[in-house]
Amino acid sequence: MVHETTHALLDALRERYLDPSSPDQAAFHEGFADVVALLSVFSQRELVQKLLCPADTNVASPKLIDKKHLSVKALKKSALFGLGKQMGQELNGVRGDVLRRSADLPANPKLLDQAEFLEPHRRGEIFVAAIMNGFINTWAQRIESSGIPGQRRYPIARVAEDGADIADALATMWIRALDYMPPVHLEFPDALSAALTADLEVRPDDSRYHLRKHMLQSFRAYGIKPSSQRKEPEGVWEPAPGGLRYDRIRYQSMRTDKDEVFRFLWDNRDILQLRQGAYSEVLSVRPCVRIGSDGFVLHETVAEYYQVARLTPEELRQQKIKAPDEYLAELKKQQTRAKTRGSPAAESEIETRDKVPENEEAAGDDATTPLYGGGVLVFDEYGKLKYHVHNDVFGKKRQSQRLEYLWEAGLLEAGKDEARLRPARLSTIHRMRAIDARRFPTEGW
Repeated sequence: MVHETTHALLDALRERYLDPSSPDQAAFHEGFADVVALLSVFSQRELVQKLLCPADTNVASPKLIDKKHLSVKALKKSALFGLGKQMGQELNGVRGDVLRRSADLPANPKLLDQAEFLEPHRRGEIFVAAIMNGFINTWAQRIESSGIPGQRRYPIARVAEDGADIADALATMWIRALDYMPPVHLEFPDALSAALTADLEVRPDDSRYHLRKHMLQSFRAYGIKPSSQRKEPEGVWEPAPGGLRYDRIRYQSMRTDKDEVFRFLWDNRDILQLRQGAYSEVLSVRPCVRIGSDGFVLHETVAEYYQVARLTPEELRQQKIKAPDEYLAELKKQQTRAKTRGSPAAESEIETRDKVPENEEAAGDDATTPLYGGGVLVFDEYGKLKYHVHNDVFGKKRQSQRLEYLWEAGLLEAGKDEARLRPARLSTIHRMRAIDARRFPTEGW
């Protein structure tokens, strides 16, 4: 199955995307697999023609389709909804009729804030809906622009061809976008900026489909704006900062050697905001060759790195990172229990004592919480850095939101010396969906 194969390939390319993080990260894994599965089927033009063909097709002109069947609403019902229903039925009982619901999800900028959409599968439906509605809007506009004023019928073969070509361009955009996404703590706005950037690099002329414009509009309808604040081109990642040192690196080695990339990182640690107090590691280095639809060849080198810091509650406060009060109280409880363990009287006292008061110091100095950060470096064919997409290991807003979500989801466990993150493989995500981990965070198997 394309869906499950996509999961495996995504896990190989971005090994940290299944680590416990924001609700968007796990949702992206599910949504991305659905999108690739849906768009790949649109490459079968005969199937697209069959889905488009209405019951009242003119027998005298079976190769023509009336304009009323090619509106945004009609295309959703015939092509997207029909395909989503068929694929959803095949998966029913395995993970639910997700594709059917995704296609039918109405645009609402407040969906992401609803508790229902914190579950990865449900949240992933928003991602699927944004992309597929953008696809349908692009397709409908392309059909309209390819005709003449007053035209009522269109060749169904050409309509299916346009749909297949747009689906191919869209699938390529999102697959290439993986190289422009941060390696940890991915959120939907990051993914959108990555897709816009990836498409611009290889397909700068978007006048045929206006695909990037439709992606921006569709995602915005679901309350998702690109992470990049760049205005022209809108939503594309900002170029890498200037003033970087290149005098101590060898480009040929940097295309494959993690140590060479780390040397570049260390030489430019201040400009690239590499936190010296955190453990740092280069995860991968990949030379890439991208070929555009017009034959344009783009050579790039993509390198990922990540950082890990383990901070005490006091250090979290110094970095202005807020951890949930209940979590800090549990850290304190675990540490106190560990220090007093060994005495029978103390054991009895620990068993019966009340919860640590909220106004008491939440944890001791040696109880730590793990924080993760990292980035992706995209070098051009001459070894110059084009893009640096990263999440700060000490970023107060994103790290605070992450800790709150992990604690509420039951993925963050307080220990006597340090907190632990529960493993979150795909099987865990599916199990948590079944038991609703947001409501029952302590339940397990």
